[in-house]
Amino acid sequence: MSMISDVETNGTLRVSLCQGADKVSVSPSLPKEISIDDIKSYTCKFDIDGAEESAQNGDVRLKCEFIDASSCSIAAETALTVLNPSSLTIRGAPDTGMCVVKGTPIGAFFNVLPSDAVVSPKVEWYTARRRNNGSYDDWQLLYNAGRDASIPTPSAGVFALKARLVYGTQSNETAYVHMDSEGYCAAIKEKIGPCEEGDYDHFGVARSDGMLRLRNAALSHLGLAEYGYMMFLPSKNGFSKVKEEKWKCNRFVADVAIEAGFSVPKNQTVPMIGNVYPPTANDWAMGIGLGDWLHLGYAYPEPGFIASRYNPNGPGHCGIVDYDGWTISARENGVSRNAKKMLDGTVKYNVK
Repeated sequence: MSMISDVETNGTLRVSLCQGADKVSVSPSLPKEISIDDIKSYTCKFDIDGAEESAQNGDVRLKCEFIDASSCSIAAETALTVLNPSSLTIRGAPDTGMCVVKGTPIGAFFNVLPSDAVVSPKVEWYTARRRNNGSYDDWQLLYNAGRDASIPTPSAGVFALKARLVYGTQSNETAYVHMDSEGYCAAIKEKIGPCEEGDYDHFGVARSDGMLRLRNAALSHLGLAEYGYMMFLPSKNGFSKVKEEKWKCNRFVADVAIEAGFSVPKNQTVPMIGNVYPPTANDWAMGIGLGDWLHLGYAYPEPGFIASRYNPNGPGHCGIVDYDGWTISARENGVSRNAKKMLDGTVKYNVK
């Protein structure tokens, strides 16, 4: 807002809110008197923060009055558009989560209210890599851009995303989160375990086409009952049948790995009767008998990794890392997603 006097004078600028006083806060506090010395024009800038959606109707109006020592006064009123950060959207993200191969950019958009605002504010975009215990590295600034961004993916991993809307000296940030009517939470909620509205959502970056195929192969079997504990699993891919009341997580891992185009070692655990089985979950966890699979041990989760936990008193557990770091695996009732149990820092990873 600019106010111009046709004479050179000293005076006071008084600024006050005409509309929306109960909806917004303005820095500096209003009304505010500012002394002006020997000028003909003065431009005032104010940072406006905390607008509610209802404040968008008619926008916010500021009134400025310039009163000089000669009793000459100028009054002006202006409408201001207040941007209210709403949510982040990853363009084209399927209900089962965005997962790409390293080097593939991801489109993201920062939604603000009013939705028809034509201003182009500065936006800072950040990512944070997820660790194997479910926590995150520090937020890393990618770049400054507008509300419509292309997120680079130079490294594989599981990433949280946030954006910071910057205007004047004020800023307001929004994270990419699960929404109650969108994403994995709503699409197959009964199959994936706990997932709360408002929790961080993620995008996954696989290190290779093969790892992305493996994640997608595991995903395609989500909800399949035949790998359940009480089910009989017939011979397949050169591996022997598995009887009822037997855990089948290692067979699930082997089957989907072969489906994705990989080879899996065959371990003849009972040579006398010719039974042939893939590596057990404990084998995966200890790096035993894995052929040319690379045993990473403790590492950052990446989509397509084989995740395994060692159990000295039992068969352990294994599965395939999904886009968000959780694990797709065969459990009691079939193929489902494990949440906190496979993101507790005790899991080891294998890759090919």
